Amino acid sequence: MIFTPLDIETEGLNSPEHQVVSICLGDKVCAQDCKDVTEKTVLKVLTAWVHSRKPGTVIVTFNGGSFYNPGFDFPFLRTRYAINNLRWPFAGVKNVDIYPIIQKRFNTAVSIPPTLEEFTVDELKIMVTALTGNPAPKSLKAVIINGIKDNFGDDIISEYLTKFGTPKRKDINDLKGAHEILTGIPGDEKNGLWSVNAWLQYKETGNPMILDQIREYNKADCDKTLELFEIIRTMVSSRDIKPEVL
Repeated sequence: MIFTPLDIETEGLNSPEHQVVSICLGDKVCAQDCKDVTEKTVLKVLTAWVHSRKPGTVIVTFNGGSFYNPGFDFPFLRTRYAINNLRWPFAGVKNVDIYPIIQKRFNTAVSIPPTLEEFTVDELKIMVTALTGNPAPKSLKAVIINGIKDNFGDDIISEYLTKFGTPKRKDINDLKGAHEILTGIPGDEKNGLWSVNAWLQYKETGNPMILDQIREYNKADCDKTLELFEIIRTMVSSRDIKPEVL
Protein backbone atom coordinates (compact mmCIF):
# COMPACT_ATOMS: atom_id res chain seq x y z
CA MET A 1 0.00 0.00 0.00
CA ILE A 2 1.03 3.60 -0.62
CA PHE A 3 0.23 6.03 2.18
CA THR A 4 -0.39 9.63 1.14
CA PRO A 5 -1.24 12.41 3.61
CA LEU A 6 -4.08 14.86 3.05
CA ASP A 7 -4.61 18.18 4.82
CA ILE A 8 -6.80 21.21 4.08
CA GLU A 9 -6.80 24.85 5.16
CA THR A 10 -10.12 26.68 5.31
CA GLU A 11 -11.62 30.10 6.00
CA GLY A 12 -13.24 28.75 9.16
CA LEU A 13 -14.87 25.69 10.69
CA ASN A 14 -18.38 25.94 9.18
CA SER A 15 -18.38 24.32 5.76
CA PRO A 16 -21.72 25.78 4.57
CA GLU A 17 -20.26 29.30 4.84
CA HIS A 18 -16.48 28.92 4.78
CA GLN A 19 -14.47 27.94 1.72
CA VAL A 20 -11.48 25.69 1.25
CA VAL A 21 -8.37 27.87 0.96
CA SER A 22 -5.60 25.34 0.36
CA ILE A 23 -5.25 21.59 -0.13
CA CYS A 24 -2.20 19.37 0.23
CA LEU A 25 -2.15 15.79 -1.01
CA GLY A 26 1.24 14.18 -0.56
CA ASP A 27 3.81 16.55 -2.01
CA LYS A 28 1.28 18.58 -4.02
CA VAL A 29 -0.27 21.83 -2.82
CA CYS A 30 -2.93 23.99 -4.47
CA ALA A 31 -4.41 27.20 -3.03
CA GLN A 32 -6.82 29.94 -4.06
CA ASP A 33 -5.29 33.22 -5.16
CA CYS A 34 -8.30 35.61 -5.14
CA LYS A 35 -7.91 36.03 -8.89
CA ASP A 36 -7.98 33.10 -11.28
CA VAL A 37 -7.78 30.20 -8.84
CA THR A 38 -11.13 29.89 -7.06
CA GLU A 39 -12.24 27.27 -4.56
CA LYS A 40 -13.91 25.37 -7.39
CA THR A 41 -10.62 25.30 -9.27
CA VAL A 42 -8.81 24.00 -6.18
CA LEU A 43 -11.39 21.21 -5.77
CA LYS A 44 -11.08 20.28 -9.44
CA VAL A 45 -7.29 20.05 -9.01
CA LEU A 46 -7.80 17.76 -6.01
CA THR A 47 -10.16 15.62 -8.08
CA ALA A 48 -7.50 15.24 -10.77
CA TRP A 49 -4.90 14.28 -8.16
CA VAL A 50 -7.20 11.66 -6.64
CA HIS A 51 -8.02 10.16 -10.01
CA SER A 52 -4.33 9.95 -10.92
CA ARG A 53 -3.33 8.20 -7.69
CA LYS A 54 -1.44 4.96 -7.91
CA PRO A 55 -3.30 1.69 -7.20
CA GLY A 56 -3.26 0.78 -3.53
CA THR A 57 -3.04 4.38 -2.33
CA VAL A 58 -4.41 5.00 1.17
CA ILE A 59 -5.09 8.57 2.25
CA VAL A 60 -3.78 9.41 5.73
CA THR A 61 -5.41 12.22 7.72
CA PHE A 62 -5.36 13.69 11.20
CA ASN A 63 -8.99 14.01 12.30
CA GLY A 64 -10.01 13.82 8.69
CA GLY A 65 -12.11 10.69 8.36
CA SER A 66 -15.52 9.56 9.52
CA PHE A 67 -15.13 5.91 10.53
CA TYR A 68 -14.18 6.62 14.14
CA ASN A 69 -15.77 10.04 14.59
CA PRO A 70 -17.24 12.79 12.40
CA GLY A 71 -13.78 14.13 11.57
CA PHE A 72 -13.08 17.41 9.83
CA ASP A 73 -11.40 17.22 6.42
CA PHE A 74 -13.68 14.84 4.56
CA PRO A 75 -17.01 16.09 5.95
CA PHE A 76 -15.88 19.64 5.13
CA LEU A 77 -14.79 18.64 1.64
CA ARG A 78 -18.03 16.74 0.96
CA THR A 79 -20.03 19.86 1.78
CA ARG A 80 -17.90 22.12 -0.39
CA TYR A 81 -18.01 19.66 -3.31
CA ALA A 82 -21.81 19.61 -3.06
CA ILE A 83 -22.04 23.41 -2.89
CA ASN A 84 -19.80 23.72 -5.95
CA ASN A 85 -21.88 21.09 -7.79
CA LEU A 86 -18.87 18.83 -8.25
CA ARG A 87 -18.78 15.05 -8.16
CA TRP A 88 -17.24 13.51 -5.04
CA PRO A 89 -13.88 12.01 -6.13
CA PHE A 90 -13.14 9.95 -3.02
CA ALA A 91 -15.81 7.27 -3.52
CA GLY A 92 -14.11 3.94 -2.83
CA VAL A 93 -10.86 5.59 -1.70
CA LYS A 94 -9.36 4.24 1.53
CA ASN A 95 -8.48 6.47 4.48
CA VAL A 96 -6.69 6.01 7.79
CA ASP A 97 -7.44 8.69 10.35
CA ILE A 98 -4.64 8.72 12.94
CA TYR A 99 -6.35 11.13 15.34
CA PRO A 100 -8.61 8.55 17.08
CA ILE A 101 -5.74 6.06 17.12
CA ILE A 102 -3.61 8.49 19.10
CA GLN A 103 -6.51 9.17 21.45
CA LYS A 104 -7.09 5.45 22.04
CA ARG A 105 -3.59 4.00 22.08
CA PHE A 106 -1.28 6.77 23.33
CA ASN A 107 -1.08 8.96 26.42
CA THR A 108 -0.42 12.51 25.26
CA ALA A 109 -1.44 14.24 28.49
CA VAL A 110 0.89 16.92 29.86
CA SER A 111 0.92 19.05 32.98
CA ILE A 112 0.28 22.76 32.52
CA PRO A 113 0.23 25.56 35.12
CA PRO A 114 -3.07 27.19 36.07
CA THR A 115 -4.12 30.61 34.82
CA LEU A 116 -4.55 33.68 36.98
CA GLU A 117 -8.30 33.27 36.65
CA GLU A 118 -8.07 29.82 38.21
CA PHE A 119 -6.34 31.13 41.33
CA THR A 120 -8.56 31.87 44.31
CA VAL A 121 -8.69 35.39 45.76
CA ASP A 122 -6.50 34.28 48.67
CA GLU A 123 -3.95 32.76 46.28
CA LEU A 124 -3.91 35.96 44.24
CA LYS A 125 -3.31 38.05 47.38
CA ILE A 126 -0.41 35.80 48.34
CA MET A 127 0.97 36.25 44.84
CA VAL A 128 0.75 40.04 45.04
CA THR A 129 2.54 40.02 48.39
CA ALA A 130 5.24 37.69 47.06
CA LEU A 131 5.86 39.83 43.98
CA THR A 132 5.65 43.27 45.63
CA GLY A 133 6.68 42.67 49.21
CA ASN A 134 3.57 44.52 50.35
CA PRO A 135 0.22 43.24 51.66
CA ALA A 136 -2.41 42.89 48.94
CA PRO A 137 -5.29 45.38 49.21
CA LYS A 138 -8.81 44.12 49.69
CA SER A 139 -10.43 44.07 46.29
CA LEU A 140 -12.48 42.06 43.81
CA LYS A 141 -10.80 39.12 42.10
CA ALA A 142 -10.98 40.75 38.66
CA VAL A 143 -9.37 43.93 40.00
CA ILE A 144 -6.51 41.98 41.58
CA ILE A 145 -5.92 40.06 38.34
CA ASN A 146 -5.88 43.25 36.27
CA GLY A 147 -3.44 44.81 38.71
CA ILE A 148 -1.09 41.86 38.38
CA LYS A 149 -1.27 41.97 34.59
CA ASP A 150 -0.70 45.72 34.54
CA ASN A 151 2.33 45.63 36.82
CA PHE A 152 4.14 42.45 35.89
CA GLY A 153 5.29 40.96 32.62
CA ASP A 154 4.12 37.68 31.19
CA ASP A 155 7.42 35.96 32.03
CA ILE A 156 7.20 36.86 35.73
CA ILE A 157 3.55 35.81 35.94
CA SER A 158 4.20 32.55 34.10
CA GLU A 159 7.16 31.72 36.34
CA TYR A 160 5.11 32.27 39.48
CA LEU A 161 2.14 30.22 38.22
CA THR A 162 4.44 27.38 37.22
CA LYS A 163 6.27 27.39 40.56
CA PHE A 164 3.37 27.84 42.96
CA GLY A 165 0.22 26.85 41.06
CA THR A 166 -1.36 23.42 41.09
CA PRO A 167 -0.70 21.92 37.64
CA LYS A 168 -3.56 20.70 35.48
CA ARG A 169 -3.66 17.67 33.22
CA LYS A 170 -4.28 18.46 29.58
CA ASP A 171 -4.64 16.00 26.71
CA ILE A 172 -2.75 17.21 23.66
CA ASN A 173 -4.87 16.10 20.73
CA ASP A 174 -3.96 18.57 17.99
CA LEU A 175 -1.66 17.62 15.13
CA LYS A 176 1.30 19.79 16.09
CA GLY A 177 1.09 18.94 19.78
CA ALA A 178 0.90 15.21 19.12
CA HIS A 179 3.76 15.48 16.62
CA GLU A 180 5.93 17.31 19.15
CA ILE A 181 5.24 14.74 21.87
CA LEU A 182 5.77 11.62 19.76
CA THR A 183 8.77 12.90 17.76
CA GLY A 184 10.41 15.16 20.33
CA ILE A 185 10.71 17.88 17.68
CA PRO A 186 9.58 21.31 18.96
CA GLY A 187 6.80 22.88 16.91
CA ASP A 188 6.12 26.50 16.03
CA GLU A 189 3.32 28.79 17.19
CA LYS A 190 1.24 28.53 14.01
CA ASN A 191 -2.13 26.77 14.10
CA GLY A 192 -5.38 26.66 12.16
CA LEU A 193 -6.34 30.12 13.40
CA TRP A 194 -3.10 31.47 12.00
CA SER A 195 -4.05 30.07 8.60
CA VAL A 196 -7.50 31.69 8.75
CA ASN A 197 -6.04 35.08 9.70
CA ALA A 198 -3.32 34.79 7.07
CA TRP A 199 -5.94 34.18 4.38
CA LEU A 200 -7.95 37.21 5.49
CA GLN A 201 -4.78 39.29 5.38
CA TYR A 202 -3.96 37.99 1.91
CA LYS A 203 -7.43 38.90 0.64
CA GLU A 204 -6.94 42.44 1.95
CA THR A 205 -3.39 42.98 0.72
CA GLY A 206 -2.88 40.58 -2.18
CA ASN A 207 0.65 39.99 -0.88
CA PRO A 208 1.83 36.80 -2.65
CA MET A 209 4.29 36.06 0.16
CA ILE A 210 1.35 35.41 2.50
CA LEU A 211 -0.10 32.90 0.07
CA ASP A 212 3.29 31.18 -0.12
CA GLN A 213 3.29 30.94 3.69
CA ILE A 214 -0.17 29.34 3.66
CA ARG A 215 1.01 26.76 1.13
CA GLU A 216 4.12 26.04 3.18
CA TYR A 217 2.03 25.69 6.33
CA ASN A 218 -0.36 23.31 4.57
CA LYS A 219 2.53 21.19 3.27
CA ALA A 220 4.16 21.11 6.71
CA ASP A 221 0.93 19.72 8.20
CA CYS A 222 0.86 17.03 5.52
CA ASP A 223 4.45 16.08 6.37
CA LYS A 224 3.68 15.93 10.10
CA THR A 225 0.65 13.73 9.44
CA LEU A 226 2.72 11.19 7.51
CA GLU A 227 5.55 11.27 10.07
CA LEU A 228 3.08 10.55 12.87
CA PHE A 229 1.53 7.71 10.88
CA GLU A 230 4.92 6.08 10.33
CA ILE A 231 5.50 6.13 14.10
CA ILE A 232 2.02 4.87 14.96
CA ARG A 233 1.91 1.99 12.51
CA THR A 234 4.91 0.34 14.21
CA MET A 235 3.27 0.48 17.65
CA VAL A 236 -0.34 -0.59 17.17
CA SER A 237 -2.09 -3.60 15.74
CA SER A 238 -3.20 -3.87 12.15
CA ARG A 239 -6.80 -3.63 13.38
CA ASP A 240 -6.14 -0.11 14.64
CA ILE A 241 -4.96 1.11 11.26
CA LYS A 242 -7.53 -0.70 9.16
CA PRO A 243 -8.60 1.81 6.51
CA GLU A 244 -12.17 2.99 6.10
CA VAL A 245 -13.66 3.26 2.64
CA LEU A 246 -14.86 6.76 1.93
